[in-house]
Amino acid sequence: MENNQKLQELLRDAVGKHGIAGGAVLITKNGQDELFLAEGYADRAKELKAGPDTIWHWASVTKTFTSVAILRLASQQRLKLSEPLIQYIPELAEVYNPFGPTDEITIHHALSHTSGFRNPSWPWGGNEPWHPFEPAHWEQLAAMMPYTRIHFAPGSRYGYSNPAFIFLGLIIERITGDKFMSHIHQNLFDPLGMSPAYFDFTPEKLRPLRANSYFTDDEGLLQEYGPEFDTGITVANGGLNTSLNQMGKWIRFQSGAVPNRNILDEPGLSLMHEPVVQIPEGGRTASPDVPEEVTCGLFRFTFNNRIYYGHTGEQKGFRVFIVFDPAAKSGAAFAFNTARSGSHSPTTETLRAEIFNEVLKLL
Repeated sequence: MENNQKLQELLRDAVGKHGIAGGAVLITKNGQDELFLAEGYADRAKELKAGPDTIWHWASVTKTFTSVAILRLASQQRLKLSEPLIQYIPELAEVYNPFGPTDEITIHHALSHTSGFRNPSWPWGGNEPWHPFEPAHWEQLAAMMPYTRIHFAPGSRYGYSNPAFIFLGLIIERITGDKFMSHIHQNLFDPLGMSPAYFDFTPEKLRPLRANSYFTDDEGLLQEYGPEFDTGITVANGGLNTSLNQMGKWIRFQSGAVPNRNILDEPGLSLMHEPVVQIPEGGRTASPDVPEEVTCGLFRFTFNNRIYYGHTGEQKGFRVFIVFDPAAKSGAAFAFNTARSGSHSPTTETLRAEIFNEVLKLL
């Protein structure tokens, strides 16, 4: 009970003292939702309170779905993780790789953030209000391959890469003939009963539940980013929207608290939980106090001698995470809808890290 109160206080302070518009956290254990806490507004203008059905944007948590879809194709022997990316994406032949042939960069490297590709999906502009939020079409990214380089020897170390997951989404499409979004709906959302869950723009019937996105300006005032944006060709990297109660279903699947339902076999799920490389202290994703390793699509945390897995996400004003413990069949999901920049103390990332550490204590 004391820890529950501490978590509630952290959420309340984030909203009441630090200018976060709204936030919520869900904790699930043994296949059941055990605790839900929320503070503030999903949308201030509409006076929409944050709640279990509020639809948040999950940004890079999307990568966990892309990873399962790739591992599922591997378990069906429709691809091999050892295969080169270029086998499915010949456009990569024009990438500059000072460390060797580009065909040495594998699907496994992309899944585990050890490919050597850069971090941002589109580093060439995007800073004007009339620019698209993300590149809309694959052709835009492909055209920049001659200006793209590999930054370290593939497989030698960790280097977070958004383009790597764009490539994985494209591989899913080229192998299956499905659009990425349709493939995830049919093979992941539907079997788990994850409705509503969708990508990019909100369907009309769900708009009353959609969280708005905010940032704190230099004077500390809350400003709207707006709830809707198009992740374009980067959808497999960060386009997911859904509620906390639906994300709880994903956590229960990942933690083994519910039957697999033929989504991913045990060898595939075990591979997703297997560490690949250690993450340097400066590159940790959730909290600087928690050691991390990267796996095939997840991050592996050690806390109080227990092993957890999870992923964070941040896009526009949304700051989110999921975390779970397969040994205890427990997990949690969290969302904020406001970005506080480095000119403010604490930042949104600091507040998220405090909540992350408190959630681990409860799990």
